[in-house]
Amino acid sequence: MMRLPPYARDLPDALNRQKTAPEVTILVGADAWHSAKFHHAKLVLPPGEDVGAFRWPVHGVDVLVIQKGAFPVEQLPRFAYLLLTAGANAVRVLPEDSGLIVYHKALARSAA
Repeated sequence: MMRLPPYARDLPDALNRQKTAPEVTILVGADAWHSAKFHHAKLVLPPGEDVGAFRWPVHGVDVLVIQKGAFPVEQLPRFAYLLLTAGANAVRVLPEDSGLIVYHKALARSAA
């Protein structure tokens, strides 16, 4: 059985406190733990863990994935796909070395 990522237990309360459309920030990379201190509705992919090792509770929300430190960027499209198939409305990815990339549900449907 897949496990929940860190901070998942706090996520419902954090989302209820948001005054705008629900959005979850997922921090990835070597500095993800440190950066998590500065975000409210957040999840963390622990450094060195596979994106597929977790059950991502993102159904019905928008997701922003932020790279903080070293991370294998070739995993980002797969991660976006996993988040979309978990029910995210849209996934925005912000790698450290390039601009914002946006993935929509059509990606998950076309890859199925």
